[in-house]
Amino acid sequence: MSMLLAFGLAGALVQAVAAPPGAVVSGRVLEQGTDAPVSGAQVVLITVPQGPPSGPMPFRSKTATTDELGRFAFGEVEPGRYQLNVQKAGFALPGAGRMAPAPFELKAGDSRNNLAVRLVRGGVIAGRVVDQYGEPLVDARVMVLRRPPVPAAAAARATFTNRLIPGGPGAQTNDLGEFRVHSLAPGEYYVQAAPGFRFGGTLSAQSSPAPGTTLVPTYFPGTSDPSAAQPVLVAAGQTTGDIEVRMLVAAAFQVSGVVVDEAGVPVQGAMVRLTLQDPGAPMPPTPMMSGLNQDRTDAAGAFSLVSVTNGAYTLIAIPPVVIQAGPGGTTGGFSSVSSGFVGVAGGVTTESRNGTTVQFRDDNGARVPVTVNEGSVTGLRVVVPRPSAR
Repeated sequence: MSMLLAFGLAGALVQAVAAPPGAVVSGRVLEQGTDAPVSGAQVVLITVPQGPPSGPMPFRSKTATTDELGRFAFGEVEPGRYQLNVQKAGFALPGAGRMAPAPFELKAGDSRNNLAVRLVRGGVIAGRVVDQYGEPLVDARVMVLRRPPVPAAAAARATFTNRLIPGGPGAQTNDLGEFRVHSLAPGEYYVQAAPGFRFGGTLSAQSSPAPGTTLVPTYFPGTSDPSAAQPVLVAAGQTTGDIEVRMLVAAAFQVSGVVVDEAGVPVQGAMVRLTLQDPGAPMPPTPMMSGLNQDRTDAAGAFSLVSVTNGAYTLIAIPPVVIQAGPGGTTGGFSSVSSGFVGVAGGVTTESRNGTTVQFRDDNGARVPVTVNEGSVTGLRVVVPRPSAR
């Protein structure tokens, strides 16, 4: 072996030994009140973002499953800020959140052991969704919502007066219009039902009550006003049943137009969606959950949002940004339904199809105010930044 080669191997060995070790995180998942171990729970160690997402999959995570003693462990964890999420059917994290409390910092070589995460027995809300005639609605989307803590500042309190946020997993109705939302932490919830949809903003045929009308998101027992919604009390380990939501019907209109870049060239595959300007409207968990008012532009840059009710909206159009091109290059519209993923985080939607990954960044979109008042809004022209590869 030459001296040069030996020196190189020695340097590599020193470098490997000097590399900082990863952090270690371990603990147990227990039932609150009894401290009985909860086996088979999924524990996810998730990075807490400290700025805008930097890539297509910005949140690093590790997953472990608790053993018969409720134990979990993560090794070789990179330095950063983390939080634990724990899930098991039939259980819930206490409080309004779905994350374990107290984010923590990890440095190279840290050992954060003996963490205890306590779960409570989850409650259940069960019921039916029916149309205005009392007939069951199939594939209606059901969300359970909670009121967030109200800020102390008077100006902020006004904004949060009617604000509702997701408070647990959602559900879909079956062929009898029945739904069952489980694993809810004890507390007050508001139940909202919305018609099922297909991607592109089109209501399912079963959900269209009559031409020119649409079923609208309705709170239990039968109101579109969140301030008039009736709360549903959930107790640990108990089922609150017989919750019937009678869906409301409203006049439906269309919002359509074209998306172009600064040079006037049509932008294909742009994401276009409407958001209510009403500060009391419930916050969807992700943009994808509000897909009734969402569409993609075609090769001519055209979009059409249907079943839009009266109201003041903000229309946002976001051009696709290619992060990684597949073997065949980009396909422009990403209209293929082949296997892939869609992820939404921090105002960034990431899609991967046929080996090509694109991002839609909210901060890269153009916003246009739109008011629907007893008539369709057509001929909109929205100018967005020219889509490009990163």
